[in-house]
Amino acid sequence: MASFHQPAPRGARRTGSTAAALTADAATVLAWANSAAPGEALMYFRGHLAMAADTSPAAEQLARAVAQLHRQGLVAPVQQRLGQHDYKYVLQRTCRPAADLAA
Repeated sequence: MASFHQPAPRGARRTGSTAAALTADAATVLAWANSAAPGEALMYFRGHLAMAADTSPAAEQLARAVAQLHRQGLVAPVQQRLGQHDYKYVLQRTCRPAADLAA
């Protein structure tokens, strides 16, 4: 069974009627992807990431880090809609070893 890691929210802010929160920053996501076992999951954001990235440099860096890891085949990003402009963003580690990137 896959494990699920959910760090404590930090930097919560209001966007409309829902709270947006970075639950992991870009550096944390990159480090997690390089050490996580296949199938492990990490919740990295709650809210609306695209809207937050427009006003928050940290959210923009996070979105770019996730996109980079996805292009490299290390993670599968998943969103779960919780309400209007309210999503849970989760990464799932794929089976591709991080060592494949060095080759």
